Amino acid sequence: MTKIFLKFKQSIEKYDLITRNDNILLSFSGGPDSTALALLLLKLKKYIDFDFSLIYFNHNLRDDSDFEEKHVREFAEKFSLPLIVIHLNNLKSIKSNIEEKARDERYKLLKREANKGNFNKVATAHNLNDQVETFFIRLFRGSGSDGLSSIPVIRENLFIRPLIEVKKREILSYLDSLNISYIIDKTNKEPKYLRNKIRNSLIPLIEKEFNPSILNTVRNIIDILKYNDDFINEICLTKIEELLINRDKLNIRKLKKEKEAVRRGIIREYIKRIKGDLRKISYKHIETILSLKEGQKTVLPDGLTLTIGKGILQKYKKKETENFLYTIDKIPISFHIKEIGKHVKIYKSKIKPVYDDSRRGILDLNKIELPIMVRNRKQGDRYKPFRSKAKSKKLKEILIDKKIEKDIRDTLPLFINGKGEIIWMQNLPVSDYFKTEKNTKEFLIIEIEKK
Repeated sequence: MTKIFLKFKQSIEKYDLITRNDNILLSFSGGPDSTALALLLLKLKKYIDFDFSLIYFNHNLRDDSDFEEKHVREFAEKFSLPLIVIHLNNLKSIKSNIEEKARDERYKLLKREANKGNFNKVATAHNLNDQVETFFIRLFRGSGSDGLSSIPVIRENLFIRPLIEVKKREILSYLDSLNISYIIDKTNKEPKYLRNKIRNSLIPLIEKEFNPSILNTVRNIIDILKYNDDFINEICLTKIEELLINRDKLNIRKLKKEKEAVRRGIIREYIKRIKGDLRKISYKHIETILSLKEGQKTVLPDGLTLTIGKGILQKYKKKETENFLYTIDKIPISFHIKEIGKHVKIYKSKIKPVYDDSRRGILDLNKIELPIMVRNRKQGDRYKPFRSKAKSKKLKEILIDKKIEKDIRDTLPLFINGKGEIIWMQNLPVSDYFKTEKNTKEFLIIEIEKK
């Protein structure tokens, strides 16, 4: 029995990963990790009666994608292993975070295929190096202890990681001893990715200059963090039931009476329940939530917004703004827009007041044609802001560029001249076509007050 197989088998037994009559779907890339895992599973079948199949995802992103698929098919045929091949043809159009989105798509498809093929477990080939790399990535991003616990051995009672205690060098040595070929992912050497910097630069430096056993050291830290987290989580799972209101609101006043570690754990559990996961949630986000005051809100990753009102933490629900349309036939005028609770004054002046886009639009009166319509924004609205180089731009894009919060965009009155052209919107520059000039003699002033 080889050293790697012994370690692999011990992990299987330690975490009860594989049992008799299991039907396992192995996520197979043809790389060294999944190749080694397939061979070790074949060997394990001598000790445990179970079945497994391979599933391969062709991302169609590299020139050698077809060659890699051919290699995978030949491996499956050589060892008489059932193989599922799925082509991901929608990734080329993705411009950013392609690795993350490809991973999300793979996991979604793995769940689908597991359900479709009656597989009760899905095996991935994450090893000890992957776990340590993830630890450092999350450390640099400010993750809490739960995040630093890194890659779980078992996830969602479906995914298993049988190689999680095996080092990369042990995997490569094992494959070399069997003279087994595998696919090398060239992108693993590209320094633009943080994981690659940690893998190829940071960990070798630590091993050489500080701690040659850094992989085992980090693994021990992860175990300690996990044991502590499991203990606190058990307390939090009981306590949160006492603090929840209607399953989706949290009593902050009662939460403040708990010890700090429990408070943080309960907030994490609350986010997990309403968001579905804790991905991208860091220590900073938990701190922000715990420091919220009455009436304040915070936006978490993936667009989740939480707010506190009357001592209750809950998901922020944007109030729908009723559509409105007012027609102005004469100037001066003063009127109230009840739908958004704002008061508007429109008047002429020969004195130019101070610019303030948040509450005042200043235009050249001679360029404005009545009537003036006042309404909230509509899909397809566009105009050319003051000093803009573009002929015109979508209003939605301008609001995004100016970092105007989503929640208030529909409450900003939009002013349109008699020809249907946008002349100004609150919080934005006036239209470049109706701006004042050096020779402007009379100004049209639009002022907004909140009442």
